[in-house]
Amino acid sequence: MRSARWFIVLLALAAACSGTGPADTPGADVPADAIADTVADVPPALPKFRRHVVDAQATGAAYAEVADLDGDGVPELVVSLFGKPDDANFYPDGQVVVYKRGQDLDHWTRSVILSGDLGVKYPNRPTVADVNGDGRPDVIVAAGFLLCTLFSEDYACGSLQWMEQTETGWTRHLLVEGTVDFYHRGLLLDVDGDHRDDLVTVAEHMVGMAGDNQGAVTRWFKGVDGADRFDPAPRDLAAGMGSLFQAVDVDGDGDTDLCAAEFFVAGESVAWLEQKDGQWIHHVIDADSGPSIQFALVPNLFGDGVARGVGSNHVNTQDDATAPESAIRVYDRPVNPADPWTKRVVSQGIQSVKSPVGAPQQAPGVFGWGDIDGDGRIDLAVSGDGDPRVLWLQQVAPGQFETQVLEASLPEASGMQVVDLDGNGTPEIVVTGYTDNVVYVYERE
Repeated sequence: MRSARWFIVLLALAAACSGTGPADTPGADVPADAIADTVADVPPALPKFRRHVVDAQATGAAYAEVADLDGDGVPELVVSLFGKPDDANFYPDGQVVVYKRGQDLDHWTRSVILSGDLGVKYPNRPTVADVNGDGRPDVIVAAGFLLCTLFSEDYACGSLQWMEQTETGWTRHLLVEGTVDFYHRGLLLDVDGDHRDDLVTVAEHMVGMAGDNQGAVTRWFKGVDGADRFDPAPRDLAAGMGSLFQAVDVDGDGDTDLCAAEFFVAGESVAWLEQKDGQWIHHVIDADSGPSIQFALVPNLFGDGVARGVGSNHVNTQDDATAPESAIRVYDRPVNPADPWTKRVVSQGIQSVKSPVGAPQQAPGVFGWGDIDGDGRIDLAVSGDGDPRVLWLQQVAPGQFETQVLEASLPEASGMQVVDLDGNGTPEIVVTGYTDNVVYVYERE
């Protein structure tokens, strides 16, 4: 049923988005007064947040990363833009842009890392890393989405590339393109123990409208000598995993494992891959929270020195009354991390709007973490996604969270990076809005 709704959402998108978005001008100043700063609507007892407009013309703004690209000690925002369908191009060309802060959080300059003339469809979460070891940060761009293969494989749009930062600009190094598999993230990791980083990703697919041809596999590309850095021949690491996977020591044995929420793996919601004796062993963390969009192991989440998992499922209880609750869950590792983990819901009242005919909606979306209210405890910034609100989960006591509203209406939000952007010791929240074509920064007043 899910894939049938995707078929109609394509038609709805085509009808609704008959014009192109605002033109992108590399290096141009983004108008700071395009939308007036506002204070998010929160109860008086809570901290207030000022919304700063980074870009009000970010057509199809999607994922965001924060990193110091130019080495000046000031972090930039690296944002992927999906674009929007129009009469000339039903599958829009995306791009990756960087926003550099000026004198304050109201002044930003946009430049382009991956331009919109390269035919990259749906660039997903960018990864900033020094891929070639020259001391300059590069950007790994994983791309593609199920919309391209909903009718047939003819429009397959998965791609994987890295953008090399040179003295004169950005150079594209392409690994794969035009694949049925799509990719949401790429990370550097020495898979084969040769002391050279390889590129790890998760290849997901969903082909056709029946919904019976979908799945995921964790994949890697071997690091080699030469300017391109990776052998373009894909190698499968293990079955399963999901889009926004994390590389982290899950079991505490001193090596790096992988964990992820799973959306396209039937019967699983969260899993991890154990690295052991040169093998990668698949373990299920959670099998019954429904399709899920993000999972991460968060260090010292409750302030007791213990890392705990945080997971966001991605469902719609108004469309399907039997679906699990739309929620953020916290997971505790058992003595044997290979066993299913205990979990509990820590959010309140998250619910997707009922899907319009043929336009599926799910909630919640992606999340980030940090001390949002300045009380020394880790809080969570959460995209409602199908729930049009942007939320933050305030940790009011160790392990106890209250759901607060940061933005009352910003559907299909993403980003959710909690980072100190201006160096004043207080973190801001970076939020993107696909529907509204915006990039915002929220500053605690």
